[in-house]
Amino acid sequence: MSIFDFFSEVPTITADAVRMAMTENGEPEFQLDDVRQLSEYAEKHIPGAQLIQLGDLQESTAELDKSRPVILYCASGNRSRTAVSILMNEGFTRVYSMDGGIRAWDGFTAGGPPEFGMILFSSAVSTADHIAVSWVLEEGTRRFYEILAETVSDSSVASVYRMLSAVEQKHKDMLADAYRRLETAERSNHSWAALPFPPPLDDSEALLENIIHVSEAVQWCAGRPLSDVLEYAMAMEAQLMDLYTRISHTRADSELSNFFLSMAAEEKFHYTKFAKLREAVSGAY
Repeated sequence: MSIFDFFSEVPTITADAVRMAMTENGEPEFQLDDVRQLSEYAEKHIPGAQLIQLGDLQESTAELDKSRPVILYCASGNRSRTAVSILMNEGFTRVYSMDGGIRAWDGFTAGGPPEFGMILFSSAVSTADHIAVSWVLEEGTRRFYEILAETVSDSSVASVYRMLSAVEQKHKDMLADAYRRLETAERSNHSWAALPFPPPLDDSEALLENIIHVSEAVQWCAGRPLSDVLEYAMAMEAQLMDLYTRISHTRADSELSNFFLSMAAEEKFHYTKFAKLREAVSGAY
């Protein structure tokens, strides 16, 4: 790369345009890549973004699809402009730098390194395996809200928690329906086929969508206002949306990849719903 690439004009896109595209579409038509360092990505990143550090980009172009647009972002926009020049020199024709970087991003974010949460699905092979792991996460989150509803003294706040629990139950039902639609042959080889899902776990073992134990999350929420708990719920939805999107990118099976994209879209819908609810109750509780 020439030193003059640092001063050349590169195609850019606003953070608002990226956010709107992610909100309006189930799966964006573009590839979103974070070119910052690992520590920056782990602290905060846009859900679904793939980490390719700027120093590794030239050797990692095979991970990107030249037939689809690529949007790159960093902290403020400087590194992503350089990244655009690198990809253009490698033959990419539809590549853009997100103006202002993540500092300009007014939307939900996720945290954790690229492998965060992936370990839960590492031993999953079949679609049934993946559905079952997802079901366990949804059940843990449903139980979390149920406990909060049972322990809070304000009946109006308890009703909100019961509503959140019902949202997770609906998601569990969707997963169960997807499981039942699988071919009998696949389900017969699944260790949980007879249940069809594992029995409820103890609250110290059950996991929430953000891979935290239910008992720990309940302890954190004790005595906190509803607005804080809703913000926590929004963070969980963003985290799982990020996880499902990244898993979809690692699965060669198109059916399984599409399944996780649909799951990510559900989590995004939940995030938006919880955000509106938090705005409505802010200051009231």
